[in-house]
Amino acid sequence: MRDFKKYTSTKIRQELEKNRRVTYLSVLRRNAMGRKAQVFKLWMDRFDDVVIEDDETQATIVDYVHCNPVKAGLVEKAEEWIYSSAADYLMIRKGPLGVCTNWYCA
Repeated sequence: MRDFKKYTSTKIRQELEKNRRVTYLSVLRRNAMGRKAQVFKLWMDRFDDVVIEDDETQATIVDYVHCNPVKAGLVEKAEEWIYSSAADYLMIRKGPLGVCTNWYCA
């Protein structure tokens, strides 16, 4: 999990810098305030694992993940966050990564 968080936060930060998304970068800098040797912070420190045993649990987790950029103040609507699959699920647009929204697909 540590490696995943490190890799994804670095890639997201680089993308934000490349596209000059200063508002988002400011939020990530603010998240890192008071933390030693950290300039940007995307992920929370803790990690909770949940076994997905049914469609309801899966939907709850997907909704939770989609709402994180909204809770962090990065966007007003989940589908506005380019790195989220929320727009894919709402069939608004395709995100930068392929997303299987039909969980029964192969």
